[in-house]
This record gives sequence, C-alpha cells and structure tokens, in this order.
Amino acid sequence: MGAPVDGSRITRPDEDGITAAARHLSCGGIVGYPTETVFGLAVDPFDEGALDRLFSLKGRPPDRPVLLLIEKPGDLYQLTPNLPDPAHRLIDRHWPGPLTLVLPAVVGLSSFVTSNSGTVAVRQASPGPALDLVTRFGRPITSTSANPTGQPPSTSSHHVATWADPGVLILEGTCDPDATPSTLVDVTAGELRILREGAVPSSDILT
Repeated sequence: MGAPVDGSRITRPDEDGITAAARHLSCGGIVGYPTETVFGLAVDPFDEGALDRLFSLKGRPPDRPVLLLIEKPGDLYQLTPNLPDPAHRLIDRHWPGPLTLVLPAVVGLSSFVTSNSGTVAVRQASPGPALDLVTRFGRPITSTSANPTGQPPSTSSHHVATWADPGVLILEGTCDPDATPSTLVDVTAGELRILREGAVPSSDILT
C-alpha cells in the first residue's frame, strides 16, 4: 500500500498509492478518489460482486445505474458496440472533461451499470487522481458519488472516511464543494438529448 496519511486508510495519490488502489480494485475492493467535481467511488464494473458491495455501501437502489470513467476514447469498445455519429463531435470537442455521454451498451454489461436500460453512461477522466487510477487499472472504473444515497456527496477524503466501510481504500484529496456536475447527454438515438445541464453549457453541445 502507498504511504498512509495520519496512520489511516487514506493513502496519498502518488505512484505507490495509485498502484495500491488499482490492486485493491483488482481484488474486488472499493476505492474512494477525488474528481474535478465530487469524490467518487470506484469498483471494477465487470466484477458483479464488487458492484453489489458498492451498491450495498451506498444503499443505492438497483434501478439506478452508475457512470463509468475511461482513460481514452479508444476504450469505448469495451462498453458500447457502436458510437452514434453525434458522439464523435462531442468527444473531439469536450473530452477529457465534465461531459457524460449515454451510449448503447454492449451485451452482457452488468445491470448494476445499465439498470437494464440497454445504455451505459461514460466519461473520459480528466487529468488528476481519477485519470491516474483508471490508467493504472487498465480498464473502466465506476464513478458514482461517494456518499450514502440521499446524503450530500463527499468532497474530501476525510469525509469519506467518516462513513465508508473500513475496507474502502481512499485516495487523499479534496474537491470544490461548489463544482458543477458533468453535463449528461443521451446520443443513443443518433441525435442529442440533454438529460442534465452541467459544466458544459447546452449551447456548446447543440452548436
């Protein structure tokens, strides 16, 4: 494990800490990590047991899907069978960054991820601990907010440590409590449908 902070399970997001976090994911563990908006919780989205533990930790209803982070657009092949035409322009203009795309999901992707909708929500990680983690892990990770369902999202590693299970490894960091969430755009029908206004203005999406 990387160097702990104040003797706790909070680990510095340096090379050793990121390596330890990626190893924890590989073993079915949960990792808390800072993003450009709020703290996120990562598990391996292809590990059904890890997803079940994630949903249990949050008290999250199984009919609410989770967003996934990828390292680069080339990793989308693991999650979607085809990329609708409008998605290419948005990816070129806004990734990496706070834009989440809803895409057709590959067959067999967990219902924890898709909520049986046939779609998957994906964003390319921005530079920082989130990108370092997904890069070291080598495949997509989940990016659901670090909080019990119905409670405000955590914005610091120490806040996550106050409520999360002791088995959760936490990367040290803080987030801006006033940060705007990612913009959520559905492109599955071959056209743009904004599901949530966010950090990327709708005017930049539709023009």
